[in-house]
Amino acid sequence: MILACAATAGLIHCRTAVTDERVEVEWSVAGLPPAYVERRWRAEVPWAAAWPFELPLSPSEHLPDLPSAREGARDLAAVLVDALSRLDQLFAASAPYMLWFHQRPTGGGAWPGAHLHAHVAPLWRAPGVVRHVAAGELGSGVFFNPVVPEEAAARLRDQPGTR
Repeated sequence: MILACAATAGLIHCRTAVTDERVEVEWSVAGLPPAYVERRWRAEVPWAAAWPFELPLSPSEHLPDLPSAREGARDLAAVLVDALSRLDQLFAASAPYMLWFHQRPTGGGAWPGAHLHAHVAPLWRAPGVVRHVAAGELGSGVFFNPVVPEEAAARLRDQPGTR
């Protein structure tokens, strides 16, 4: 659970309820090239990804839900298409993936800590090699990722995408 966030100097700083650590989302460690710095959305490889080549997509500003993202919808589409293109190029095939969005509940409450974001999680860990999830991972919520996040970011960054 995110308790509070503030955007400064291109970073989004959040405090989490579990650790109370500051989480910094910085473009320089993102999986996509600096061409997206000026856009309203970004994609990046998280430092502790549950899935190989997982890409969270998040807006540059705090948005609680999809209706709030209407103004930046073209940027979301551009980042999503580029991210999926990079995955296909990396795997040299149309890679299967899961896509889901997190947003505030729709029951009418304010939910100031809710942050709109999406996740793209490819089902492969290498071309044609399925990433199998163990029961222990699902049961504990602790995932073993066979791909080092820094290497995943570098490999995705090296793909041409939709440039």
